[in-house]
Amino acid sequence: MLQGLRSCSQTWPNGSAWDRVQRLSATKKLTRNIWTERPEIVVSMGAALGSIALLLGRFLGIRTIALDSIANVEELSMSGSRIGRSADLWLTQWPHLARPGPHYAGSVL
Repeated sequence: MLQGLRSCSQTWPNGSAWDRVQRLSATKKLTRNIWTERPEIVVSMGAALGSIALLLGRFLGIRTIALDSIANVEELSMSGSRIGRSADLWLTQWPHLARPGPHYAGSVL
C-alpha cells in the first residue's frame, strides 16, 4: 500500500498540549518542514504535535493516516477520537475498537 514512498522522518521537540510556548515552537518547525519537504503522506499516532501535522497535511492536500496508539486497549485515545475523522485513513490496533470510523487492519507489533 505504501510502496515507493520516500521517507522523511524527523525528531521533534515535545509539543505538549499543556505547554503553549513549546507547542508553538514545535509547530513552527513542523510547518516549515512539511511545507519544504512536501511528503507524500503524513502518519500520526496522535498527541498534540501529531494532530497538528495531520491537519496541516490535510490542508496541503497530502494523504494522511491516523494510527491510534496500541496502549489504548479499552477505548480510543483522546487525540485519536478527535483527529481520526480528519484523516484519509483512520486505523486502530485493537479489533474490538473498530467501528464506523476507525478500521482494524492488524496490529503494528
